[in-house]
Amino acid sequence: ERADVILDVGCGSGLYIKEILKRGCTRADGADISEESAEEARRRTSAYRDRCKVVIAPADDLPFDSGTYDAVLAADTVIYWDDIRSAFMEICRVLKPCGAFYIAAELSDKGDAPEWIIGSEHIHIRTPSELSDALLDAGFTEVSIQNAHGPWLLMKAMK
Repeated sequence: ERADVILDVGCGSGLYIKEILKRGCTRADGADISEESAEEARRRTSAYRDRCKVVIAPADDLPFDSGTYDAVLAADTVIYWDDIRSAFMEICRVLKPCGAFYIAAELSDKGDAPEWIIGSEHIHIRTPSELSDALLDAGFTEVSIQNAHGPWLLMKAMK
């Protein structure tokens, strides 16, 4: 089944949102905690503003109604989330029943991280099992690793 209403959490510059909208998605929204990133995402997706809304919001406090999205994407952003269980619970809330949550992580193993990242209090490298446990705790089912290549990871969790 096609996911027609998508949310990108930690959308950054809006690159993924624009690509999703270009490919014919009914609606793609974004959320980011950075005002600068949200503004850039709005500029980048301005041609699609009737099908897109970008808000400034953290992953654990999304200003969207429950059961709104067919799919949620978090690309290269979960490493910045302090409390992933709260964020995952919030993402589960905004997903429709049987909705999918996709996590793309560029770091899932401390052994692959440069020293400056390991020492940062603002970056949290979590293993696939840590992510999976947090997803299940948050109410997701059928958590699976779609692809793992070195430190790169793609996971899918179903509501």
